[in-house]
Amino acid sequence: MKRGVIQSYDSQRGFGFIEPEGGGPQVFFSSRVVEGSPGLLRPGTQVEYEEGPGRNPGEPQAKRVLLPSSAGHPPSPGSAPPSHRSLPPECIFTTSFYDPSGYLREEIFYTGAQKAADTFRRAGLKSSQLRQIYAGFLSFAGPLREGRIPFEQARERFGAFYCERVVRQHQRGILPEVVKTFFDLHRNLILSSPQEMLAFFRYLTNIYCYFGESERTPERGFRR
Repeated sequence: MKRGVIQSYDSQRGFGFIEPEGGGPQVFFSSRVVEGSPGLLRPGTQVEYEEGPGRNPGEPQAKRVLLPSSAGHPPSPGSAPPSHRSLPPECIFTTSFYDPSGYLREEIFYTGAQKAADTFRRAGLKSSQLRQIYAGFLSFAGPLREGRIPFEQARERFGAFYCERVVRQHQRGILPEVVKTFFDLHRNLILSSPQEMLAFFRYLTNIYCYFGESERTPERGFRR
């Protein structure tokens, strides 16, 4: 069985996509192959799945998807409850951080950022860890915003940041899994354009503020 996180799910059409653990192409799945509580069938839920033949060559598809209630893995000692590992839907953006008018979505400033901060805190993330994540992202988001580096270079530096500050720290048991999930769910959007990368940085800044950090760095929102 492979592991991943539901990246998107269309309840009306009965299908969605899974972001594989460790990266790789998103995996298509149908609600017909899902086992477990329907209430957990939403973006941010961690799942286990088996791959089968896809609809088209080279496109992975799941032939079986196990939601947390049916995965059969009890939490390890000291691990956070499932509710602390799963991100609320308000924290997840799948298409853009901007609304149709071209302004940043309100959830980035209010419910999304606040609930993400609360989830991270309850999962055991420390202020010093979030500060390091923020500083790491700022190291390339700042120069990108000021026009001192091109987007291609910012994408490259994000890759190094992701491997060193997110993946490696998670593997060492330092960074809570839900934080890695947060970055995994938004990685493709972050890398899609300079505007989306900077919008995510604004989102991360707001989470940093809600987290209760004394060294806050508020900044004005910007229009695309």
